Amino acid sequence: MKTVMDGLKHSRVHMTMLSETQWQDAMVAAGFTDVEMHRVAAKDGFVGTLVMIGTKASN
Repeated sequence: MKTVMDGLKHSRVHMTMLSETQWQDAMVAAGFTDVEMHRVAAKDGFVGTLVMIGTKASN
C-alpha cells in the first residue's frame, strides 16, 4: 500500500509529520485555547486528515 510519505517523496510538497499529541502541544504553545483535534474522511486504508481547531485572543 502506498503511504502519504511515499507520495511526498516524489512531490515538492513539504509536510511536517508529527503525532496528534505533538500538534496539539504546538497549538497550545502558540497560544491557542480550546484546542480540538478531529480526523475527517477516514476510510479503509487511510487514517483521514487531521483537522485542528483552536481559539486565539486577538492582540
